[in-house]
Formats: sequence, C-alpha cells, structure tokens
Amino acid sequence: MSKTATERPVGSMAWLRIQNSLGRWSCCAVASNHCVAGTSTKPPTSAVNVRVVGGKGVGGCVRCNPVQQPYPPHTTGCGGQGYLSVNRFGQLIGFAHAGVTAEGDNRVLFQKVAKELSTAARAVPAVQARMRTTPPPIRSAAALRDLPTLQRLFTAREGRLLLQLTQRMRGLGSGEEVFEVWMKQESDLVQATATAYAEREVLDACARAIMSASGNVRETLTTLCILYAMRRIEVDIALFLSEGLLPAEAARWVPDHVRALCKELGPLCLQLVDAFGIPDALVAAPIAGDWVRYNAVDNRGELFGEKF
Repeated sequence: MSKTATERPVGSMAWLRIQNSLGRWSCCAVASNHCVAGTSTKPPTSAVNVRVVGGKGVGGCVRCNPVQQPYPPHTTGCGGQGYLSVNRFGQLIGFAHAGVTAEGDNRVLFQKVAKELSTAARAVPAVQARMRTTPPPIRSAAALRDLPTLQRLFTAREGRLLLQLTQRMRGLGSGEEVFEVWMKQESDLVQATATAYAEREVLDACARAIMSASGNVRETLTTLCILYAMRRIEVDIALFLSEGLLPAEAARWVPDHVRALCKELGPLCLQLVDAFGIPDALVAAPIAGDWVRYNAVDNRGELFGEKF
C-alpha cells in the first residue's frame, strides 16, 4: 500500500529527490508570477527580454529535466504505483519530451541570455554592480539559512561568471572567431553564466514574494526558498568551491541543510501540491486520489468506478 507524505521515510533518496523537485517547481512558479506581474505593464526592453527568456529557460529545465533522468524521481519515489501505466507517468514523460522539441532547446535560450548580459555588462550599472559583488562571510551553519546571505552568494556567483565571460570575449586573440569561441570553446561558461543569472532571479523573486506574505504562508515560502537555494548550491558545489565563493567547511554543511529542510517540508508537501490549483479533471489517476482504496483490491492496474 502506498504511504502518505507523513508516513513515508523522509530519509529515502527517492523521496528527497521528489521534495527537492517540489521546492524547485514552487519557487520557479513564484518567480514566473512575479516576472509576469513586473513586466506586463512595461514596454519591452533588453532587461525585460532577458528576464523573460531566462525565466522561460530555467522553467523549461525544471519541467523537463526530472522526467529525462534514467530513473525519474516521480516514478521511483512512488513505489510500485509509479510504474503502473494507469497512473500516467509515461504520458508525463512523453509530454515533457514533446515540450522540449516544440518550444526549443532551453540551452539555446540561455545563449541569448548570456549574450544580452554580456552587452549589458558594458553600460548597465545594475549588471556592473553584480559583477563587483563579493561573496558573504559564512562562519556558521546558521548563516546558510539566512536568505539575504544566500541572495548575495547567488549574486556573487553570477557576477564572477559574467566577468570571466566578458573578459574572455573581449580578449580574443588574432585569428579567433567570435562564433567559434562562444559556441565551442566557451559553451560551458556561457551556459553557466545564464543559469546563474536565472537562478538568482528566481531567488530574488521569491524573496519579494516572502516580503508581501504573512503568517504561515510567509514561513512556508521562506523554507521553500531556502531549500531551493541550498539545493542549487549542492548541485553546483564544485563551482562555489573552485571560485572561492564558499568555504570548504561551509560546503560540508550544505547536504545536511538540504535534508533537514526536506524533513521540515515533508508534512506540508501535499498542501504544496494542492497550492498549484491543478483541476481534479486533469489528474485522472488513482495515485492522485484515494490510492488506499485503489490498492485494497486486486484491480490488475485498471481503473474502476466513477471516482477515477
């Protein structure tokens, strides 16, 4: 029988991956809403365009990357229920793949983000300020759960990468072609710069949403936002260490923080899913309803009754 969110062991790796994905989806949804609200009444500018394109790019990665893994966490984290065709995970994977093909490779969009940032680095004060940002001092584990500290850390990463990219492109040697260097030699740096920009934008948008919230909503949003930031640091820990943005001792605290935050959010995860407001009609699968009743009889993987 499938377990509820509060019964499932929080320490299981599949369950941790699901909660990390939920945190990332939630934060990107908040950022998307703030991006729309902040740009819908403004005329299109370079800054608006790069924010929208960057948000679309990171949103596409969030939507598609989990189901493109060899063993998607949404499947492995749900036990046998995750492998039943009636629960429609196969359709989800197919939909995600089709979305990537139809909407374009998000890595191509990130090329545009990096190009716009490189241009803005010459004359836009806000971009130049980010390039001068130094990493915050982190002397205790508690500092990693401070949102302003994490925002400064993400800004420092973006600024460091953008500085490296602009210096490389401005220092092209004789005989070096821009396209050859940008697309082939420095492709990893281009992608890392755009990703750092998009993830910093998500974090800043979540911080703005937290400021306008109150009570339990504010507390939950803060935990989600910090989980998002900590998980992004964990994924990109090699860069934070190699660039001197994060002390080695602080890096050792990151995995423990991620797991502790997942444990805090565990009892709330079903409410977080409900907060997306997905209509029941679009979730016609036993795993999204009364899965205890569904498992009570030998249904051989078939739907039964009007409830499903």
